[in-house]
Amino acid sequence: MKMRTIIAALIIYIADLGSGMAIGQEVDTAPPPWDNPSVKGRAVPTVYLAEWKKAENRSRCQPLVLLGAEREPGAKIRRAEFAGGWAVAYDLPGERSAFGIAGTGLDLDSSGSTFKFPNTITWSEGSSVSYGLQGGIGPSYLAYLKVSGQSCLYNIWSKRGKIHLEHLISSLRQVKARSR
Repeated sequence: MKMRTIIAALIIYIADLGSGMAIGQEVDTAPPPWDNPSVKGRAVPTVYLAEWKKAENRSRCQPLVLLGAEREPGAKIRRAEFAGGWAVAYDLPGERSAFGIAGTGLDLDSSGSTFKFPNTITWSEGSSVSYGLQGGIGPSYLAYLKVSGQSCLYNIWSKRGKIHLEHLISSLRQVKARSR
């Protein structure tokens, strides 16, 4: 039994070496991407605010937009299901839900949960993102994002790989919205 555990650990380690994945934590002293100028009005695809306004968690989970993602070649934006929260997915030709974002129903203030993937970025203002291969195998990547001042967990995903996911994270912007 012990030998199987060692072999499994070695396989995971070798797979990580071949993935080009940087394992570790990074502290970023620059402001997080969503602290850049907020977007509003026509700059935000209507599905974002429509889904957010219906979400149970809208008072504690401000909408974030993947700025410019709708301009990716062939991308079709649509609502996505996410219990207790809101979600927006982007379909590509032949690939449903190729990437997207969700403000999950998980309440970080009450859960006390930590989510760790091999890659973590922490910003000086307290926000953090942890990301890696979804389910530990490729090619899909998933990120868990905690935004300072919000009590929901955001998910960002991409079936297009790590570099695409990192691009999506860097494109995140706050949306000026009220939770009426």
